Amino acid sequence: MQKLKLKILAILIISSCLLQRPQNSIAQMVNFSPSETDPKILTIVSKISHKPGEHLAIVNANVPPRNLLVVFFPGTFGRPCQQQEFIKCLADHGYHVLALAYDNNVPAYMGTLNAKSSDRQRLYRQQVVFGDVQSGAVETDRDNAVLNRLTKALKHLALNYSKNGWEQYLQKNTNEPKWSQIILSGHSQGAGVALYLSKYRRVKRVVFLAGPNDFDAQQNVAAWIGDHSLTAASQYYALVNKVDSAYTGQQKIFHVLGLDSFGPPLDASDGRVNCRNTSHILVTSKPGTVVKHGLGPERFARVGTSLLSHSAVVLDVTMEHLPDGSPFYCEPWLYLFGGL
Repeated sequence: MQKLKLKILAILIISSCLLQRPQNSIAQMVNFSPSETDPKILTIVSKISHKPGEHLAIVNANVPPRNLLVVFFPGTFGRPCQQQEFIKCLADHGYHVLALAYDNNVPAYMGTLNAKSSDRQRLYRQQVVFGDVQSGAVETDRDNAVLNRLTKALKHLALNYSKNGWEQYLQKNTNEPKWSQIILSGHSQGAGVALYLSKYRRVKRVVFLAGPNDFDAQQNVAAWIGDHSLTAASQYYALVNKVDSAYTGQQKIFHVLGLDSFGPPLDASDGRVNCRNTSHILVTSKPGTVVKHGLGPERFARVGTSLLSHSAVVLDVTMEHLPDGSPFYCEPWLYLFGGL
């Protein structure tokens, strides 16, 4: 079953970079290889698409800046270029956005199975994010860990695109990003990366999309989810799909994190949301569908509704549009990021 899911996921991943930024876009989008920021950093080649993962940065200088940086982590096998609708929606509302390519070739459940410790999930996340332990699941070292990739990417942007305000997201005289101006976000496995990093750095906000999914086959939540966090529960927000088979496990994670203490989940199935609501959890019951075939509809004959719905909250290939032309979930995204 897991192999079938990976094959289905591969179809989505191979197709979803086909969307390109509109020619009349006024936002500046930059793709660059992680190795450009530091020769010690490897460019991860997806085991599915066999294409290299490049960082993607975007800023729209023609809208009032919020002076907030969204750092986004794609899901398993995903690349930053596959969420351009999401990234552009945020940039067009004043956010700087940096979608980070990182070592995501090992799905979280595989990492759990392959790690060589009783504290498997925690070690797996620790190695991917900080690179200072050995989990037995991945080969990530400090140079290639998320923290170093993010820091070096920001330094690269500050040096090469100084007019776009990237330097404000680096602390002066330190080797760290300026966390107080940073919102972490991620899709699926990337949501787990965002959560884990936020436990060790106090960030502005954290937004989960179709994740985290750190639970076992019986949907028992990974122990590390309940670890002490430097980022308060009041800064956690999420958008998940009820049609996603991971939905029940996600709700258990949200309960451990305390997201449900801010009110019941708010329905966003119509692509709209009441900005006066206090809920930190948005849910949709809208089944996912492939709207940008690219490789032909026959390639999607085996894609299940659950996985499509898991992807539909952010992936370009599954993103529908409202009558005004905006991405279906643009308004819910802005609610989650504090942009409404």
